[in-house]
Amino acid sequence: MTIRFRFESITSTLGDRVPLITAGVTCVVGANNAGKSQLLRDLVLNAQNGKQANTVVLKEAESELVISNAQEAGDWLERHAVPSEHASVPPNFMFLPSQNQVTKDAFFEHLVQSNQHGWGLGHLDEGFV
Repeated sequence: MTIRFRFESITSTLGDRVPLITAGVTCVVGANNAGKSQLLRDLVLNAQNGKQANTVVLKEAESELVISNAQEAGDWLERHAVPSEHASVPPNFMFLPSQNQVTKDAFFEHLVQSNQHGWGLGHLDEGFV
């Protein structure tokens, strides 16, 4: 089973675009107060909220979400995820496919489409702790 989320490239508010390679590790370096930690916070906001993220140093981030086997991924979530008790999440809008009465393929296709359209994956936080 493979669920992979990665940033393909990032663009700063100054317009500098940096492609991120698939393999290896990307290291962010700079002087004190250069914005390294803010970039990491901005990346988290972007992953959660997509293009609606209110970021400081990050103008844009292109990302990719790949789910190789929806059945296996859904089964894994059913076994390991812990539903949250957020009041903002109606019972019929919970994260688990079985709680939504949809197929796992349709469920994960929705996640991939959400990411491709820049909506972010923030609804995952609301459904699980």
